[in-house]
Amino acid sequence: MKPFNNKTIFCLLLLLVLGLCLDRAISQSAALKTADPKIDITFLVGNAYCIKKGKPEIKPLSPGETLSWGEKVITPKSSRIELEFPEKNYIRLDEHTTFQLLPIVSGEQTIPRYSNLNLVQGKIWINVSKIAGHQLDLKISNITAISVLQSSVCRVNVNPDNSVILKVYRGEVIVGGSDESDAYIARSMQQIIVWQNGGITKPFRFTAKADSNPWVRWNRQKDIEKTK
Repeated sequence: MKPFNNKTIFCLLLLLVLGLCLDRAISQSAALKTADPKIDITFLVGNAYCIKKGKPEIKPLSPGETLSWGEKVITPKSSRIELEFPEKNYIRLDEHTTFQLLPIVSGEQTIPRYSNLNLVQGKIWINVSKIAGHQLDLKISNITAISVLQSSVCRVNVNPDNSVILKVYRGEVIVGGSDESDAYIARSMQQIIVWQNGGITKPFRFTAKADSNPWVRWNRQKDIEKTK
């Protein structure tokens, strides 16, 4: 048997490397298609309901259950719910709130990501942890895009007239209106208003005293509990 020459050895090594790369690409592609991050219901006051993707029936929710992308959560009067996302990110919904977890479509792949959310109406409190690996993206109708950066706390109200109020308590949040050129960064103790026509204000200050209400105080207390 003749020994392998340098050219043969190079070709064998090249085939081995190509095979490893192909196997890794296939594994990554499969992971993207099957990824389905779970969201845990960690706290519930009153009642909350879920409408599953592609199903018309409404299912009551309970603490300890999990949600998946594509599902819609609804809170009726006198109800609040806390959801825990991966990496210790928390979202809380006040009464009369409708919110949905959306997939991100990339080419021919549909990639479920817990960071792509749709707030239809109501009030939501967002706490993105210090260990989060990326920002959390929130869409409101077709006129507002909000990106909550790592280690940030904020709340968002969608009013009956479809105007939006964002208030930031810690960190930074990027807000864009209907015009792509209108985008601002709101920092700690700043707020932004997005009008129903998509117009957006520049960030301006608010005070803790003027902002105090039962919804804010409750969320502040829950955030403190998470740090213990």
